[in-house]
Amino acid sequence: MDRGGRELPIHADIVGTQISVSPEARVEVLVPEIDGRFGIDLLPPASE
Repeated sequence: MDRGGRELPIHADIVGTQISVSPEARVEVLVPEIDGRFGIDLLPPASE
């Protein structure tokens, strides 16, 4: 997954999907061994 918004000249060689999110938003990558499912969650910015 490529969320864009980089500050360094680094990019993924292979991208399954590309999304636009605000710089404050969080993207969590889920894996079955830890989370019980495979996927991503887009979360709003953490409130302080």
